[in-house]
Amino acid sequence: MQIKSVFALLTVLLTVGCGGVLSACQPVTADSMASALAGQPAEAPAQGEGEPAVRGEEARLLDGSAVATVTASSLRVRAEPSAGAEVVAGIRQGEQYSVIGRSSDGLWIELAIARAVEGRGWVSADFVTVAGSVAAAEVIDVVPAAEPPPAGRAQVIAEGARLRVRAEPSASAAIVGWLQPGEVVPVTERSADGLWARVDAGAGVENPEGGWVLVEFLLLGSE
Repeated sequence: MQIKSVFALLTVLLTVGCGGVLSACQPVTADSMASALAGQPAEAPAQGEGEPAVRGEEARLLDGSAVATVTASSLRVRAEPSAGAEVVAGIRQGEQYSVIGRSSDGLWIELAIARAVEGRGWVSADFVTVAGSVAAAEVIDVVPAAEPPPAGRAQVIAEGARLRVRAEPSASAAIVGWLQPGEVVPVTERSADGLWARVDAGAGVENPEGGWVLVEFLLLGSE
């Protein structure tokens, strides 16, 4: 009886001791970057109870730095804070990396990624959540984005190449058309993961049916 009592007591102590771990940090989305800089708490995204964070195999989680968690199923890492910059790595949903920089417009976050060129790279702030303060992260000045097009339309910002239009919101779907850099097109829908936008058919011969394009290569119209 004494052995059973001791075992039960240890189980209770371990359960109580682990109770607050999952709520230790509150992630900050790109939309609430100003609140993070001001030291105000941000609202955490919904996730399953007890669901563990998945850390990148090559991530360098630096002491005292903010930590970004990838929310997109897959995400391109670029050499500079620009949608037209060279892709230097790819990261996946749930992986975590230390935040080492941010763009002056708040649209891009620089992460410490060991397998990327020079061990670092930039991702869109729309597809990560950040736990901790980013006030200490290095700020990189960027040229202000062009004036956004009207609501319900988007401008192609892919640099130096046409943008593929696909039949479905997937990189493996058939290519059904092309958009030219600078072209403004109607947007009718967004994919569930937010990574793709459906555009209407254009007047030109290169986009005869309309289809899906990657949001990261579009400047979406203001609401």
